[in-house]
Amino acid sequence: MDNEDRENEGDLIAAAEFATEESVAFMLRHSTGIVCVPALPERIQELQLPLMVEHNTEAHKCKFTVTVDLKEGNTTGVSAADRARTIRALADPSVAPEAFNRPGHIFPLLAQSGGVMRTEASVKSGKVSTPLGDFASVEYKSLVQEDQTYHALVYGDVSGQSDVPVFLVEDGFEAGLQAQWAQQQIARHGAGVLIYIHGSAQLLQISGELMARQSIFGMAMQIVRDLKIDSVRLLSTTESSFDLNGFGVEIAGSERLITSA
Repeated sequence: MDNEDRENEGDLIAAAEFATEESVAFMLRHSTGIVCVPALPERIQELQLPLMVEHNTEAHKCKFTVTVDLKEGNTTGVSAADRARTIRALADPSVAPEAFNRPGHIFPLLAQSGGVMRTEASVKSGKVSTPLGDFASVEYKSLVQEDQTYHALVYGDVSGQSDVPVFLVEDGFEAGLQAQWAQQQIARHGAGVLIYIHGSAQLLQISGELMARQSIFGMAMQIVRDLKIDSVRLLSTTESSFDLNGFGVEIAGSERLITSA
């Protein structure tokens, strides 16, 4: 939410690299329909996106660049699916300036390095800084269990990768210590995912140990599929009480984490 003495409005924010037709449609349906993609100066320069106007007379001096649409795979560029493809392409460092039509239906915004305003906050909110580097942050919500949310911290490029370390962090006193240990293992590997299961303690009470853990693991594997990971190496602090296969994800192996002496 913005201050009352500024624009006095709320913003819907999502990580550009994980934009989907569904998430963009939600934004279009519940907002004014203007979809912006804030980016740091380096990326704006890479894409050769000039500012929309040379002399900005808008009240808040928002630094809009020329609008864009992705060429390949898009039709008119206006649909939620087309916009999602354009958004993902803007976040993909391998996509060159020639890949975009100008003008289009997506509004890139120039964020200032070191800035602290809303545009800069949108860029920073998609990353979580740790001593080991930046983790991209993605949140998922269960459609079955209303109180069940999952928070994936993604380190490095995991899309299309095999043997990717994945660690599930549940509620509990040792969760922070376990997450730190898992982050170290993931950083050594160069890529990986931590999946935080919020409300796991309540689910364990309601459903019982075996059923709850199967439900938690099944949802985690859906997240793995959504991240387009080919196969995973499970990092865990406990032995599994059920068969890990049959969830639609190849389990390349598992590793038991010892977090205390």
